[in-house]
Amino acid sequence: MIRRLVVTGFVGTSLLWATNGDELIGIGPKSRAMGGIGIALDLGAENGLNNPAFIGTHGKQEFLLGGTLFLPDVSYDGGEGYKDSDADISVIPAASLGGRINDQLSFGVGMFGTAGMGVDYRDDSTNSTLQMVTSLQIMKFAVPISYKYNNFRIGYAPYVQYSSLDMQYKEPTLIGRRRGAGLAQELGIGHIVGAGYTFDGDKIAGVDLSGLNVGVVYKTSVDMDFKDQLEVATELFEMLGYIEDLGDTLEQPSQFGGGVSYRWNQHIIAFDWKHINWGDAKGYKVLKWDDQDVFAFGYAYETETWSLRAGYNYASMPFEEQDGTTAQGATLNLFNLLGFPATIEQHFTFGGEYWVNRHLSFNGAFVYAPETTTTYDTSGINPLPSIPFIPGIIGDTASVKHQQSSLTFTINYQY
Repeated sequence: MIRRLVVTGFVGTSLLWATNGDELIGIGPKSRAMGGIGIALDLGAENGLNNPAFIGTHGKQEFLLGGTLFLPDVSYDGGEGYKDSDADISVIPAASLGGRINDQLSFGVGMFGTAGMGVDYRDDSTNSTLQMVTSLQIMKFAVPISYKYNNFRIGYAPYVQYSSLDMQYKEPTLIGRRRGAGLAQELGIGHIVGAGYTFDGDKIAGVDLSGLNVGVVYKTSVDMDFKDQLEVATELFEMLGYIEDLGDTLEQPSQFGGGVSYRWNQHIIAFDWKHINWGDAKGYKVLKWDDQDVFAFGYAYETETWSLRAGYNYASMPFEEQDGTTAQGATLNLFNLLGFPATIEQHFTFGGEYWVNRHLSFNGAFVYAPETTTTYDTSGINPLPSIPFIPGIIGDTASVKHQQSSLTFTINYQY
């Protein structure tokens, strides 16, 4: 069982950031302000984890430093009324450097938060939340490089991922002991490959396509092996046959996608699509997570001294209600809503940039995810004579309310 779950990428920790599943909707304030786009647009030093092929930074060197203030609002009702999660604020740092080595090569290094999910009900005196506490942290350090040949470009970004997991909860039995195995840590290696094409004077059927970019990207999965964590946390329900063996591995899933952007005069419009393979990811597939298709739309208006950006991001929840009249289906419903409440589907975004001079600028983004209310059947986990569950701790339904907002801010310096 899981209560507080935190995931971060590049550097930083957070709880349920503005996410698709547990994946952050965008990397950096420019991307986040435009709905999470970045597969087919040069966003400068923040583009290393979006699509390294577009890390050219318009021919300049760029350094950025900043972070995200994340303010989730999650509450759970397991039969005793809604209880608020105490995981309601996080600060996620970000730092990156990128630029051109010559007309063909660009290079960078970066640290960004990339994903997050979690709740904290340890102070719930009713026990209807099982006082869940989990903390999953993922940190990534990437070194992107891109090569440009005429209008075609390719990019590659290897990264080191540091992960840690700490899980505990109070079992709903007469003994009422806490289950948990302490902190477990893991290092992993991941890879991002991307490509893009910039139409510059190209014509198709007599139509000038100047200003049009197209891009594709693929990100590998990364295994996170946490000794004893998942086994200890799910031992009771696995022993009863309520859930399959999770093992001790969570896998941050692979994903692929494509994008297009178009620039004319001072306007930019962009669209990204990506597919996240939750259904094949270790751990998540036992929880019956499904693959996600993510759609992001962005717009920007740019002048020499300031820019305005806005966007929209949509992805359906990565899991669906199981048959809650069975113990197996009810357990999955409970786990997903109480421990992994990735129920947000829509994000509305806006932001901008202000240039102090030709070198220094400030970038900001605000992301808002409207509240969702999700209720699943958990009646299949009823006390039986052979099972020492305490009647009433696990109710017939599980409900979670979930709303998110976050503010991202960076200082950017070009030279």
